[in-house]
Amino acid sequence: MTIPLISEFYKLKERLKEGDTYKSKPEIPAGIVRDLPEKGFKIKRVLADSEYGESEGNFLSVFEELGREYAVAIRSNHSLLMEPEQRVRRNRWHIFDRIPSNGERETVY
Repeated sequence: MTIPLISEFYKLKERLKEGDTYKSKPEIPAGIVRDLPEKGFKIKRVLADSEYGESEGNFLSVFEELGREYAVAIRSNHSLLMEPEQRVRRNRWHIFDRIPSNGERETVY
């Protein structure tokens, strides 16, 4: 079971009221992660989906700054720079069945 510790709503720039400060989707959880230790929570590692995994500038840098471990998803077509001596590994995909809490079996790779 996942229970949110803290939540904050994302607001479109066009919907902000006077005095509100705009925060991008990655900036919201970055701020929450910064604030959790002040509220008594100890964070060792964070998992995030691809929207956050591809926003290095203002989300992943928080974990680097705080010295925290993180694992993030990235899109299958996400590009990256590699050193000339590095090579891309092409491992075989493994098929397995996953059964989430709703009981409906699904095949995943």
